Amino acid sequence: MLSFFKLFFRSAIRSKTFTFLNILGLAVGMASFIIIMLWVSDELSYDSYNEKADRIYRVNMYT
Repeated sequence: MLSFFKLFFRSAIRSKTFTFLNILGLAVGMASFIIIMLWVSDELSYDSYNEKADRIYRVNMYT
């Protein structure tokens, strides 16, 4: 396991730009996933306090 960390740090030091782009892409992907999951959770819990929540429908009109 220690050899994997050594290999990672050696390659990270050698190619700083590539490492930065990979970590940045991973961070953006994880942040996007968290934001989307929070939005989905909010949408699914809308009007869930009502005892007949499964029978409630929302109608949105856009003009």
